[in-house]
Amino acid sequence: ITIIAAIVAIASAGYRAATSPAYYGYAPALVPKAAYAIPHAAYADPKADYVEPFYKPQPYSFGYNIDDGYGNNNFQNEEGDEHGGKRGSYGYTDAHGVYRKVDYIADNHGFRASISTNEPGTSGADPADVKMQAKDAPAKIYAAPAFVAPAYVAYRAPYHGPGYGHHGFKPY
Repeated sequence: ITIIAAIVAIASAGYRAATSPAYYGYAPALVPKAAYAIPHAAYADPKADYVEPFYKPQPYSFGYNIDDGYGNNNFQNEEGDEHGGKRGSYGYTDAHGVYRKVDYIADNHGFRASISTNEPGTSGADPADVKMQAKDAPAKIYAAPAFVAPAYVAYRAPYHGPGYGHHGFKPY
């Protein structure tokens, strides 16, 4: 039997094709590589055929004033001229009498603003080239409501009563 097995092993061990599974290395490529460089199309940068027309500035004016019925008021008014300059103001007044009003001008000389307010914590400093006119806060400002810490209950492990569930009887 040993001799027959040796003859079968010798007969079946023959030349392996390059594409057959091998125990080492990689099989050669089945398709030969091109011997020349493949030409690539160059990128064509798209050109816009449409040119936006230039519209010269038109004078305009708009504004709004919103009063919510609870003593809060917001407003804005703005005007634009034929040279592209803008002039306007916006602001608010809340139910406690705290207000802010900003008057601004934007033209060839840049943006300039003047702020008039009585908001608590503001000063007459002029940050960012803005004219600040801080006034005293209104006399009656309501305090925030008092905070009451919630009562915490000590943790108690859940109770699993007797039953025929997946885990059987769990007394606690």
